[in-house]
Amino acid sequence: MRKAGLSRWVLGVGSLLISLTCLALVMVWLWPDQDTHLVMCDVGQGDAILITQGFTQVLVDAGVNEELILQCLREHVPFWDREVDWIIPSHYDADHSGGFVGVLDRFSVKNVLLAQDFKETTDFERFHAAVLREQAEGATVHTAQTGYFIATDQQWQFSVLYAPAAKIPTDFEAHGGQAETTLWDINSVKMPVFADSNNRSTVLSFRINQVSMILTGDMEAPLEQALLENNLVTHHTILKVGHHGSKSSTSQAFLDQVAPEVALVSVGTKNRYGHPSTLVLDRLRTAEVHSVLRTDEMGTVELITDGQRVWRRPW
Repeated sequence: MRKAGLSRWVLGVGSLLISLTCLALVMVWLWPDQDTHLVMCDVGQGDAILITQGFTQVLVDAGVNEELILQCLREHVPFWDREVDWIIPSHYDADHSGGFVGVLDRFSVKNVLLAQDFKETTDFERFHAAVLREQAEGATVHTAQTGYFIATDQQWQFSVLYAPAAKIPTDFEAHGGQAETTLWDINSVKMPVFADSNNRSTVLSFRINQVSMILTGDMEAPLEQALLENNLVTHHTILKVGHHGSKSSTSQAFLDQVAPEVALVSVGTKNRYGHPSTLVLDRLRTAEVHSVLRTDEMGTVELITDGQRVWRRPW
């Protein structure tokens, strides 16, 4: 009996050690590196850009389907990391902000950057309620303003090139732009007031050292022109193509100024809108953009940068 008991104890300890070793190997395998990962999540006909480094994540837009954006997070965020540092809806059309409800339900969110806008829709009301719940649990809600600047410990810099001016729902305790530095004289920026939601997209510039990306939401030619006239558009390494490649976006003048090396097109397979437009694809070819990467052809696209160069994950 004593030998049998000892054997069971040895087997139990051995099994525990094997399990712990396997868990440690999995943790080492999944432990994030120190590069910055720029992920265009495949969310169908919608937008979602996930930017990660180590245990820091910023999610700009989340598509309309909660399961699709959660699947992208499962694939690109360590399973034990249940916190997202920032969520940023470019605007409140459902194909950009609908998936945030699932993210807010499953993850702890530290900061939310909201456009000073709202929509009288069921989707927006659900998003609004989810943000309020997260704020009650400690999240900070920030008001997006032209010139707003975010710097992180990863040497990331986000700047708001444009944010619509409107009344934000009053039950948010929103904090104004806490810019660490002045990007430009805000009073010198003369932007028109747009009525349509596409041109009320918050436009972001992301930069890490020598690599940059411009995130355009559904911005169309009128807002592109306004940004050009105010000298707010500069060269960016990567262009998130506006409005899923619609012919109403990515004007030649805007494309000439951005002069991207890589273009990302977030678009649903065989969508009913005919996105991306052949006109836009022709402009990108004429502009000699090195790589045009599309979710309808490639699924989720992951770019990696060390701040000096950009490459794709081989698989």
